[in-house]
Amino acid sequence: MIARRIIGTLAGFGFSTATILSVEKLGHLALGAPASPAEATTAMYLVVLVGWVLGAAVGGSIGSGISRWAGTAWIIAVLVALGVVASAFSFPDPWWLVAAGVVLPLLAAYLVTRSRPAEIPATP
Repeated sequence: MIARRIIGTLAGFGFSTATILSVEKLGHLALGAPASPAEATTAMYLVVLVGWVLGAAVGGSIGSGISRWAGTAWIIAVLVALGVVASAFSFPDPWWLVAAGVVLPLLAAYLVTRSRPAEIPATP
Protein backbone atom coordinates (compact mmCIF):
# COMPACT_ATOMS: atom_id res chain seq x y z
CA MET A 1 0.00 0.00 0.00
CA ILE A 2 2.81 2.44 0.79
CA ALA A 3 4.47 1.71 -2.55
CA ARG A 4 1.21 2.55 -4.33
CA ARG A 5 1.03 5.87 -2.47
CA ILE A 6 4.62 6.74 -3.34
CA ILE A 7 4.15 5.83 -7.00
CA GLY A 8 0.86 7.74 -7.14
CA THR A 9 2.44 10.82 -5.57
CA LEU A 10 5.42 10.74 -7.93
CA ALA A 11 3.17 10.22 -10.95
CA GLY A 12 0.82 12.98 -9.77
CA PHE A 13 3.73 15.35 -9.32
CA GLY A 14 4.96 14.50 -12.82
CA PHE A 15 1.54 15.17 -14.33
CA SER A 16 1.26 18.35 -12.28
CA THR A 17 4.59 19.62 -13.56
CA ALA A 18 3.74 18.67 -17.15
CA THR A 19 0.39 20.46 -16.89
CA ILE A 20 1.93 23.63 -15.47
CA LEU A 21 4.64 23.71 -18.14
CA SER A 22 2.13 23.01 -20.92
CA VAL A 23 -0.25 25.77 -19.84
CA GLU A 24 2.62 28.24 -19.53
CA LYS A 25 3.93 27.21 -22.98
CA LEU A 26 0.47 27.72 -24.49
CA GLY A 27 0.34 31.10 -22.77
CA HIS A 28 3.68 32.07 -24.31
CA LEU A 29 2.44 31.00 -27.72
CA ALA A 30 -0.80 32.97 -27.36
CA LEU A 31 0.47 36.06 -25.55
CA GLY A 32 4.20 36.04 -26.17
CA ALA A 33 6.90 35.73 -23.56
CA PRO A 34 8.01 38.81 -21.65
CA ALA A 35 11.64 39.83 -22.08
CA SER A 36 11.85 40.23 -18.31
CA PRO A 37 9.48 39.52 -15.40
CA ALA A 38 8.91 43.27 -15.05
CA GLU A 39 7.35 43.32 -18.53
CA ALA A 40 4.75 40.62 -17.80
CA THR A 41 1.14 41.67 -18.25
CA THR A 42 -1.83 40.76 -16.08
CA ALA A 43 -2.98 38.29 -18.75
CA MET A 44 0.42 36.57 -18.63
CA TYR A 45 0.22 36.32 -14.85
CA LEU A 46 -3.29 34.87 -15.10
CA VAL A 47 -2.04 32.16 -17.46
CA VAL A 48 0.62 31.23 -14.91
CA LEU A 49 -2.03 31.10 -12.18
CA VAL A 50 -4.28 28.89 -14.32
CA GLY A 51 -1.30 26.58 -14.87
CA TRP A 52 -0.68 26.29 -11.14
CA VAL A 53 -4.32 25.54 -10.36
CA LEU A 54 -4.78 23.08 -13.22
CA GLY A 55 -1.47 21.46 -12.34
CA ALA A 56 -2.61 20.87 -8.77
CA ALA A 57 -6.01 19.57 -9.92
CA VAL A 58 -4.75 17.28 -12.69
CA GLY A 59 -1.77 15.99 -10.72
CA GLY A 60 -3.84 15.51 -7.59
CA SER A 61 -6.61 13.72 -9.42
CA ILE A 62 -4.33 11.38 -11.37
CA GLY A 63 -2.04 10.80 -8.39
CA SER A 64 -4.87 9.99 -6.01
CA GLY A 65 -6.40 7.70 -8.63
CA ILE A 66 -3.15 5.75 -8.90
CA SER A 67 -2.44 5.71 -5.17
CA ARG A 68 -6.05 5.08 -4.24
CA TRP A 69 -5.54 7.64 -1.51
CA ALA A 70 -7.11 11.09 -1.60
CA GLY A 71 -4.27 12.50 0.53
CA THR A 72 -2.07 12.44 -2.55
CA ALA A 73 -3.98 15.45 -3.89
CA TRP A 74 -3.00 17.42 -0.77
CA ILE A 75 0.66 16.49 -1.15
CA ILE A 76 0.64 17.66 -4.78
CA ALA A 77 -1.14 20.91 -3.88
CA VAL A 78 1.34 21.67 -1.10
CA LEU A 79 4.23 21.04 -3.48
CA VAL A 80 2.68 23.43 -6.01
CA ALA A 81 2.11 26.05 -3.28
CA LEU A 82 5.73 25.70 -2.15
CA GLY A 83 6.77 26.20 -5.78
CA VAL A 84 4.72 29.40 -5.85
CA VAL A 85 6.49 30.67 -2.74
CA ALA A 86 9.88 29.75 -4.22
CA SER A 87 8.91 31.57 -7.42
CA ALA A 88 8.00 34.66 -5.40
CA PHE A 89 11.54 34.74 -4.02
CA SER A 90 12.99 34.41 -7.52
CA PHE A 91 10.75 36.77 -9.49
CA PRO A 92 8.98 40.01 -8.57
CA ASP A 93 5.50 38.46 -8.71
CA PRO A 94 2.53 40.65 -7.70
CA TRP A 95 1.15 39.96 -4.23
CA TRP A 96 -2.23 38.83 -5.61
CA LEU A 97 -0.54 36.19 -7.79
CA VAL A 98 1.37 34.75 -4.85
CA ALA A 99 -1.71 34.77 -2.59
CA ALA A 100 -3.92 33.16 -5.23
CA GLY A 101 -1.11 30.76 -6.18
CA VAL A 102 -1.01 29.43 -2.63
CA VAL A 103 -4.75 29.36 -1.92
CA LEU A 104 -6.21 28.13 -5.22
CA PRO A 105 -4.10 24.95 -5.59
CA LEU A 106 -5.16 24.04 -2.04
CA LEU A 107 -8.78 24.66 -3.04
CA ALA A 108 -8.23 22.42 -6.07
CA ALA A 109 -6.96 19.68 -3.75
CA TYR A 110 -10.03 20.10 -1.56
CA LEU A 111 -12.30 19.72 -4.59
CA VAL A 112 -10.37 16.66 -5.78
CA THR A 113 -10.61 15.01 -2.35
CA ARG A 114 -14.33 15.81 -2.14
CA SER A 115 -14.88 14.03 -5.44
CA ARG A 116 -13.07 10.88 -4.25
CA PRO A 117 -13.55 8.70 -1.19
CA ALA A 118 -10.84 9.02 1.47
CA GLU A 119 -9.53 5.58 0.61
CA ILE A 120 -10.56 3.73 -2.50
CA PRO A 121 -10.72 0.02 -1.71
CA ALA A 122 -8.57 -2.24 -3.86
CA THR A 123 -10.52 -4.54 -6.12
CA PRO A 124 -10.16 -8.26 -5.33
